[in-house]
Formats: sequence, structure tokens, C-alpha cells
Amino acid sequence: MVTHYEPKSFKHAAKDERWRLAMKKEISALEANDTWVLVVLPPGKRAIESKWVFKIKFKPNGEVERYKARLVAKGYTQMEGVDYHDTFAPVAKLVTVRILLTMAVKNNWIIHQLDVNNTFLHGDLEEEVYMKIPQGFGKEGDTRVCKLKKSLYGLKQASRNCLNDRFSIKDLGSLTYFLGIEVSRIEEGLVLSQRKYTLDVLDDADPRQSHWNAALRVLLYQKGNLGQVILLPKEGTPELLAYSDSDWLGSSVEAEYRAMATTVSDVLWVRWLLSELGVQITLHTPLMCDNESAHHIAHNPVFHEHTKHVEMDCFFVNERVESKEITPVCVSSQAQLADLLTKPLGSDRLQTLLVKLNIRNLHVST
Repeated sequence: MVTHYEPKSFKHAAKDERWRLAMKKEISALEANDTWVLVVLPPGKRAIESKWVFKIKFKPNGEVERYKARLVAKGYTQMEGVDYHDTFAPVAKLVTVRILLTMAVKNNWIIHQLDVNNTFLHGDLEEEVYMKIPQGFGKEGDTRVCKLKKSLYGLKQASRNCLNDRFSIKDLGSLTYFLGIEVSRIEEGLVLSQRKYTLDVLDDADPRQSHWNAALRVLLYQKGNLGQVILLPKEGTPELLAYSDSDWLGSSVEAEYRAMATTVSDVLWVRWLLSELGVQITLHTPLMCDNESAHHIAHNPVFHEHTKHVEMDCFFVNERVESKEITPVCVSSQAQLADLLTKPLGSDRLQTLLVKLNIRNLHVST
């Protein structure tokens, strides 16, 4: 087996020509982007440290794509109100990605992938931030520091700033790998697989008998199901369904209703997202629940001692029922797909639910 070493320090990386070239490429990109200017550190100011992070990028088939060296600022040493202010930046949820992929396969769209070059380096910094010259690139005796003009990976505000500019992109071709998920087309539709991600986790964890039995069991289960994928079928009429269940022993109506309210919140968000994407949903969304009491309260909001703790949830769900956005449907426990996420299941029950959720095994375990 060929092993690939990722250095943990600049000292080790500097001994390998491949990593030296990767660092030079990173510095060139930063200089071309006008990321900083060298200045004398003003009195009363402090310069934060930086470090090199080294990563080997692999293709979906496991071959080495490139050696990547990234310069990051030690943002954890920044002081709020001095070096940064706002840090929040919206990012896409995985559920959004899956919805887009579902729409693509239903409409037979071509799925193309683009990558923003040096994403975080495009936003202009509003704060005055100084950073020490990166290891390996300062001249002997030079006491100047880098006054950052653009965001840098590791800064608290980097992700927020990168959304305020235009940027160059790299064409990656047809979508095959995204955020640890392998994507491929088959005759039935689109399959999403985490085989490579699972192998990477196994390699990092190096599971042995000395590990906790619970963690080892999860990793062994993953290894035995490397070929498990999610199928997004192209056939059939798209329909939004929701299932809610709680993991409270005894199926307490309070726990069930709180789970129902949380599910309703997610359903409303998905309905809004689909509307933004041009998919009009005029019908109510069925909400499957296997608790008769919770189902009854959703249609008849009569409160008593046992429901006072979830009264706000009751009002919230009932409003959505009356607005015809949600329709609670009482189903048997056997028809409850959310059962998969609430408790350990036997092999037969687990396989039944996996089939209903379009989770298939397309590969032989290795």
C-alpha cells in the first residue's frame, strides 16, 4: 500500500520539494491577490501568528490530484472588538444540496461543478489586522509585518467577508465529488455515496480493540456498508412528505409533540426553499406521526396538565394545520420511517426501512 505523508510543521515540509513548490504557489496566489502589504508594526499594535497547513488532495478514485499548502492566520488569538467584529456568514445546508440534486435528476439537468479560487481571500478587511511574515518567506533581519488588506483563512471574519465580492472560478467539470459525497448517475437516477469518506475515517481512526466498543462498532458497521448509497430516483411524481418521531421511552405525548413541532419547522423551510427554486407546492404536506394523542392535539388544541410544557408548540403546529400547509397523518409504528433515527433496530427492521428510504448497496465491501 502506498502511503502519503502530510507534514505537521513547516520544518518537515521544507525538506520535500513537492511541499516547497506548494508553499510558493500559495504565496504567489496571496501576493497576486494583494492580500497584504509589508509595514513596520505601529506602536501599541500586535501582530498575530500564522501557520502552514498541508493537505494532499485526492481524486474520487484515490489517486493524488495535487499537494496543497495553505497559509492560515491564527484567528483564535484575535480579540473581539479589536481585530474583528461580525463573523456570521450563511452557508448552504446539505439538505439544500440534496434538494437541488433531486430537482436536477427529476428534470434531467446536467450537473456541473465550479470551485471558487482562494475563496476567503477576496473580501476586503475593514479592521486593522497585522500578521507576522509567514515562515520561510521572510528575509533575515526584516522586522516588518504583514498588514492584511484582504481576508485570510483562519481569520474570524474571513467567511463573512468573502461573500462581499466577485471572484474567479475553476471549472471542475461534471459533479462527481462534493463535501465528502461521491455523486454518480445510473439508469435509475442519481446515487450519493460516502465510500471514500468512510475509508478516510477508518484510515484516520485506525480502529483497534483498545478503542471504545461503541465507537469501534460504528466504524465496523460503516466498513461493512461502504457501498450504501442514497438513490434519488428520476421516475415518479415529486412529493414532499415528513415523518416525526421521538426517542423518549414510553412515547410521551410531550416528547412526540415537540418532535412534531421541530419537523414542522423543517418542512416550512423546505417548502420556502422549493418556492424560491421555482417549485410551487399548492398542496399541504402530510406529516406522519405514530402517536395518536399527538395527532389528536394537532387537530384539536385542547390543553391540560400534561401538555402545558409544550403549549407554544401546540399553537405553532395548529396554526400550520389551519393554514393547510401541514396535515398530520396518524400511521402505525411499522410505517414510521423516522423510527430509524430514534433507537437501535433489528436487522430485518433496519433493512426494511433502508429500502423505503431508497438507500441501496451498490458495491461489494472491501
